[in-house]
Amino acid sequence: VEKEFYFPTLHQIKVELEDGKTEDGDAIRFDYQDKKFPEYSWKGFVFINEEQLSVVTSVKINVSSKYQILFKYNLNQLAEVVASFEGRHSNQKDAVKGNITFRTTQKGQGAQPSFIGVIKQDTSSSGNKNGRYFDLGEGEWEFTLKTKGDSRLLLDYVVFVPIQYTEVDQLQQHVQIPCTVNMNSKDQMCNLYKYIDLDKDGFVKFEAEKTRNEQPPLFNDTSITSKLEFNAMVLISPQY
Repeated sequence: VEKEFYFPTLHQIKVELEDGKTEDGDAIRFDYQDKKFPEYSWKGFVFINEEQLSVVTSVKINVSSKYQILFKYNLNQLAEVVASFEGRHSNQKDAVKGNITFRTTQKGQGAQPSFIGVIKQDTSSSGNKNGRYFDLGEGEWEFTLKTKGDSRLLLDYVVFVPIQYTEVDQLQQHVQIPCTVNMNSKDQMCNLYKYIDLDKDGFVKFEAEKTRNEQPPLFNDTSITSKLEFNAMVLISPQY
């Protein structure tokens, strides 16, 4: 991709696993047959089997935050593959740990690649939102994925998605202006304020425009009252 071009994507931090290594430090072995992994990215994809049970990769995190960690994979078998996941910062002793359960991607006569997220090791359910996020500090990290036994698991790349990209509470737009009658709410955000509903039991209702004494001046601009669903309103002015 040319440097002058930008394609919007949530996968800003993406690491190609064929650039990784084994736990022994050897270069990772990878394949590039389209029929095994349709539409793989870049050079190819890594195969995980009894001869190559793990893959180690490095990544630089530029901003400290909570991240989802997602693998793009293909698994052309019915049996699930369970893998452990561990990440270590270059300046920290403690590690972040998680588990991944790769499920079959078989479809028809072949398999269709999919994404799967890493779940924190101390989280019992993948439905727990907090279990999908890892606290990653700024700096260099080394991550290791490891399985046991033979499988047909194929891995393309891993992405790190910051919480700011996915959580609604991180994407809120703060609005301070009130809505007005003539404002087009489709084009502009505003706060809609309403009076208390007086049609409920326990409220004594009095129509200000129907006083027994002097008739008050009324505001009867239909272009506005129709939008407010009122026939008429008392006009409050210094003269009244």
